Amino acid sequence: MMMIDSTKNSAGTLTGGFHIELHTHYAAGIWNGRSAAGTKKKLIGVPPFLTLISRIHNDALTGNLAAGFVLSALEEKLISAGNAFQQWQYELGMMIAGLPVNIIISDAVSAQPLTVAVHCLNPLGYRFACLLAEFDQLALRILQAYHYGLISMKEKKARLHYCSHQIRRIFAVVVQYHLE
Repeated sequence: MMMIDSTKNSAGTLTGGFHIELHTHYAAGIWNGRSAAGTKKKLIGVPPFLTLISRIHNDALTGNLAAGFVLSALEEKLISAGNAFQQWQYELGMMIAGLPVNIIISDAVSAQPLTVAVHCLNPLGYRFACLLAEFDQLALRILQAYHYGLISMKEKKARLHYCSHQIRRIFAVVVQYHLE
């Protein structure tokens, strides 16, 4: 006969891992951030960004209205950037699909991707990590389209600049709260 421990009536804590693979130096640079050098300003990296998001989330839970506003603005920027990335991913996919059927192009990947673990105390941090993975895939597609002559160098630079600007806009929302 099996004995049941009636004093333990709940499950233990959930555990699991969340990792992303980054294949471009553009996404890896965003993950790592950048020190101030010359005319270039310091850019926060993703781990400190996620820490700030968690702090803002905790502040919002205590009734801080400014923190709640920042979380709302952050969510809007995440949605906006995600929509833009998906649209461009679709457009580039259609360019590649428009090639003659006897041309076969495989997806580009890095021979040595950067695999990073993501730890955050709220869902917006994980949504940002997903957006960074989308950005990485889009950057790969932009580089691939340029490599095969489907877009010009000018268009490649403009698209990469626009996409990285979307990420910096998201960082700015959180960093601004931190500075206040």
